[in-house]
Amino acid sequence: MQVDSAEVVSNKAGDGRVVLMHHKVCEGEHEGRKILYDRLSLKEKAAWKLKRFLKAAQVPYSGSSFATEDVLGSKFWALIETKTTPTGRIVNEVADYLVE
Repeated sequence: MQVDSAEVVSNKAGDGRVVLMHHKVCEGEHEGRKILYDRLSLKEKAAWKLKRFLKAAQVPYSGSSFATEDVLGSKFWALIETKTTPTGRIVNEVADYLVE
């Protein structure tokens, strides 16, 4: 996987911030496919998931602090699953970030 875009935005509840990322598959039989709207919460209780992504993507960080521009273009391995949205659309979703 490779990060195509990343931005920090307010979450849906309006009580926190998330890193909203779009990824693409960069190797293998599914090369070029997109993973839209991967969200990483910046809340303290979700810091473990953010740190797992940063480790998998080899993005330098201190505590939970990192530079968003360092995320852009970073490559990582991930477990991808399909999910059915409430409207019945099937989408790809990052289930886990794989850390070496």
